[in-house]
Amino acid sequence: MISEFVLVKIKEIAEIYSGNSINEKVKATKYTGLDTGIDYISTKDISFDSQINYSNGIKIPFEEAQNFKRAPKDTVFICAEGGSAGRKIALSDRELCFVNKLFAVVARNSVLPKYLYYYFKSAEFIEQFKDSMTGIIGGVSINKFKDIDVLLPPLSKQQKIVAKLDVIFAAIDKATAAAEANAKNAETLFQSYLTKIFQREDELFKAKKISEIAKIKGGKRLPKGYELKAGKTPYVYLRVSDFSDKGTIDDDNLRYVDKDVHDVIKNYIINSDDLYISIAGTIGRTGIVPKNLSGSLLTENACRLVFNEEINNRYVYYFTKSSDFISQTIEQTRTAAQPKLALSRLGEITLSIPSFDKQKSIVNQLDKLNEEILDLKDKYSMKVKCLEILKQSILREAFAGELVKE
Repeated sequence: MISEFVLVKIKEIAEIYSGNSINEKVKATKYTGLDTGIDYISTKDISFDSQINYSNGIKIPFEEAQNFKRAPKDTVFICAEGGSAGRKIALSDRELCFVNKLFAVVARNSVLPKYLYYYFKSAEFIEQFKDSMTGIIGGVSINKFKDIDVLLPPLSKQQKIVAKLDVIFAAIDKATAAAEANAKNAETLFQSYLTKIFQREDELFKAKKISEIAKIKGGKRLPKGYELKAGKTPYVYLRVSDFSDKGTIDDDNLRYVDKDVHDVIKNYIINSDDLYISIAGTIGRTGIVPKNLSGSLLTENACRLVFNEEINNRYVYYFTKSSDFISQTIEQTRTAAQPKLALSRLGEITLSIPSFDKQKSIVNQLDKLNEEILDLKDKYSMKVKCLEILKQSILREAFAGELVKE
C-alpha cells in the first residue's frame, strides 16, 4: 500500500506563512475586550493536546483586518520557535489572525487539512522538524519548514486514513482523559485528608506559627563573579532547581563549589532532617534533607527550618504539601521583579499541632497514604505515556499504508 504514497515537500501541497506580532501594550489597550472582530491567537493559546483557546479576549477589528495576516478555517497551526517548537500543533475551526511565532499551513485542494494535522504529529515529521531547528532558542525558518517532506496518498486514501484516525484517537483521548482524571482525583483525596488534619483546632490540636516551632535560617548567595562547577568537589551548593515537586532532591544535576568558596559561606549549610523551603522565584518547593546531602551549602532563594524537640519534621513537611500552606504562602508572598517570601512572613504561617506522639501517628498514616497515592499517580501517568506511544504506533501504520487497506 505504501506505493500509493508519494513524497512531496510541504510547499508543494500547502501555502505557508507566519502571522503578526503585536506589542503587548498595544494589544492590551487596542485589541483586548472587543465585542466583534477576528480572533487573534498566540503560541500560549495552543495547548500541547492541540486545543485552541479562542476566548483569550484578543480580537482584530474587521476594519483593520487587511493589515494582518489571516488564516482561514481548517488551517493547521504549528509553533515555529522556542520550547514549544514543533510540539504545539492545532487545526482551527474558524478564520483567525495569529502571532508571528506560529506558521499557518493552508492545504491546497488535493490535500485534507486534517491529514496534514495528523502527519505533523507523526514521528516521521517530528524528526525532520527537529533536524531543521537552529539557533539558541531553537526554531525552524519558514524556508526550511517548507522543504520538509510529507508522505501523501491520493485524496480518497487521505479521507479513509483521517476517518480511521478520528475514531481511534477519540477512543485513546477518552482513555487518556480518564487516566488523568483518576490521577487528579487521587491527589484531591490526599488533599482532603491533609485539610482535615491541618485545619483542625481543638483541645488536642493547637494553632501555632512556624516561627514558634522552628528556627528559620536563610541560605547564602555565592560570592560575586563565582560560577558553580559541574565537576564534583566535596562541597555541594543546593539550588531551587534541584528541588522536585515530590519532596526529593535531583542528585543528577547537582553543582559544586571549591573549598575557598565553601569556607566563605560555610555558616549557611543545611543538615539532614532540616526542612527546606524555596522562597524566591519558584516558591513553596519543600522536602526533608537526606543524609547524603547533609552539610551542603544552601542558595539564598531557599531557607531551612530547624525544629524544636517537640516537632516531627515530617509532620510539618506534610503541612507544606497542603492547600492551607499554599494559600497562606500566596498571602504572605510579595511580588516585585520576582516573587519573594520573606523569612519573617514565612514565620507568620500557622498550622495545627497535636502532641509529639500524635504527630508521629499521623505521619505514619500519611506516609502510607502518600505511598499509595504516588503509586496510583505513577500508574496513571504510565498509562498516559503508553497511550501516547500507542498513538505514534498507529500513526506509523497510517503513513505506511497499513491502517487502511483495500
